[in-house]
Formats: sequence, C-alpha cells, structure tokens
Amino acid sequence: MSLTPPAATKACTILASRSHSAAATITALPAPSPALAFVATRLQQFGQHTEQLGDCLLNAPAVSPALLAAVERALPECESAVGAISVHAVGGTGDVNAFSDALAACSRMMIFAAQISTIGIEEEQKSWLEHDEARQLFSTVGDVSNQVLSSGGVLVLN
Repeated sequence: MSLTPPAATKACTILASRSHSAAATITALPAPSPALAFVATRLQQFGQHTEQLGDCLLNAPAVSPALLAAVERALPECESAVGAISVHAVGGTGDVNAFSDALAACSRMMIFAAQISTIGIEEEQKSWLEHDEARQLFSTVGDVSNQVLSSGGVLVLN
C-alpha cells in the first residue's frame, strides 16, 4: 500500500495524539521519577515533531514517492515504541533509557523527514534519502524500536 500525503498526515496526527496521551499519563502520576519525567518530555517532543512532519507533508510543494515510502516504513516502528510506552504506562519494570533513546531516534527521523519534505523537487528528496546518514537514521529507528519491544516494553512508574 502506498501512503499519500493526506494519509501520512492523518497517521502522524494519530501517532502524535498517542504520544501526547502517554506523556499525560506519566505527568499525571503523583511524583514521577526524574527519569520518567524525562520520558514524558521526550514523548511531548516526539508528538510535536510528528505533528510538524504531518503538516510539512500536507503542505509541501512536492513529496517524492521515496519520502512517502520511508515515512510509511518508519511510522509503524515509531508507533510500536510509543505503543509500548502507553500500553505499559501503568506499572512494571523496564529500561527507561531504551524508551528515551527510541523516542529521540524517532524524533530525529521526524525532523529529518520534515526538512526533506520542504525541498520542492522530488528527485532531490530522493537523493537526500539515499545518503548513508539518512539510511542510518531510518535504520536506527527500527533498531531502537525493536530494542524497546524486546526489553519487555514496561516502565517503572513509582
């Protein structure tokens, strides 16, 4: 299935909402630990970057199929990381650093994709996505998402 800019924007909006909701769950806790408060901040930032990407894709003068494909591959990985946090934001144990790293990597990818979408020429967008750094960035999103999921995806909330 091929993502369109409006569909990508809708997916970004849904993911941002989940991220903001998970952050609110953490912030509503009585006296969350500093590490957990930092994860809540990362969730808020990720939500903002995700909203920004959605807006950029919708308003871009041109969006290359390569950029949409990259976003389409990365969104579920970011959603898995955020989902692990929000599903388990009711107790348990887990690696707070893994969650923070995953959110940071997902945010970097959202920022990069938003910046690429502002390039009005599809071939230039595709060229940027073919750089080793871009490939590494998107690969890191998958790696850290898998790390969160394999760590049990549970946060300590005390």
